[in-house]
Amino acid sequence: MKWFDVLPCAVFHTANAYEEQDENQNRIVVIQACRLPKVELFDLVDAETEDEGTFYEWRLNLETGKVSEGELCQIFGEFPILNPKFLGRKHRYVWLAKFYKQDRSVPRFEGISKVDCIDGKVVSEVIYGNRKYGGECGFIAKSDPKSEDDGYICGFVHDESDQTTEFWVLDALDMTIQCKVRLSRRVPYGFHGIWINEDTNLTRSKL
Repeated sequence: MKWFDVLPCAVFHTANAYEEQDENQNRIVVIQACRLPKVELFDLVDAETEDEGTFYEWRLNLETGKVSEGELCQIFGEFPILNPKFLGRKHRYVWLAKFYKQDRSVPRFEGISKVDCIDGKVVSEVIYGNRKYGGECGFIAKSDPKSEDDGYICGFVHDESDQTTEFWVLDALDMTIQCKVRLSRRVPYGFHGIWINEDTNLTRSKL
């Protein structure tokens, strides 16, 4: 085990981690995550909103023990996801649930943002609408993808004005809305979710 010293912070959710080589052929572990300056476990709302978090990157040099770290993209979000095929591998795109900052009494997510991790920019985002909030979304790759982000983003969106829930599907390439499915019952806000296709579900049912 090798320990590295980094600036004090708090992290709930990482996006990805992978290994690459620098120009000197040193092995570098790259970690990307949603970083908060601090967290008070008994007062999460104030802790998360007093000093906004950011999408952040740490680069750990396994040969020298040195750390390079800094803001990757200035966005206040959580629940980062990516194409699952790139877990543990170098990736380019991450999608984050974007915090609703106008009312900070309760943490809510007003939309989803697509971040280009190479350029360090938000390339596109979707805002759900007045009094509509969501949570963690899922990435579903197309059957014959042409690129890393060739797939769909899906998740539940709850409308607090009439207590209804919709299932949204977005095109992950350009973040256009493909469909909204009105559900017969309200789906409460949740922390995590995962997409399981029919083939995977049938395989698991036989175990």
